[in-house]
Amino acid sequence: MNLLFSYTGRIGRGGWWLGYVLSMIIIAAIVGLGAYLVPWSEVMLRGPDGAPLMTADGSYRLDPSNAKLIPMWIASAIGLLLGIWISFAVHTKRLHDRGFSGWWVLLALIPFFGAIWMLITMGFFEGQQGPNQYGADPRGPIKA
Repeated sequence: MNLLFSYTGRIGRGGWWLGYVLSMIIIAAIVGLGAYLVPWSEVMLRGPDGAPLMTADGSYRLDPSNAKLIPMWIASAIGLLLGIWISFAVHTKRLHDRGFSGWWVLLALIPFFGAIWMLITMGFFEGQQGPNQYGADPRGPIKA
């Protein structure tokens, strides 16, 4: 649980990959559950009053006031917030392992560049050897 929810300490590359993949799985599972609870075909074909939502040109319009969407919105919001929290927590700890402040995680919010930087910096470079200001080396003590 400390891996996924705490913003303190350090983790190595393996822990970062594990936490990152877990956050994506959690987001997908919860959003998928919301979509399972409310099948899109039912939501898109009928409005709150049961009337068809097909427009004159044969396409469908989604009625955002449809009460059937509420469970899906709630599940999606919970999944997204939980996934963001976990993702930022593992990013912060990985940055600590590299010797950076956790605030550098904000670079990940920059479209395209942020994702490339995050992947290279956190996923492939080694962390600092030995203890640093953020904690002990996650690989253990250095052998002389």
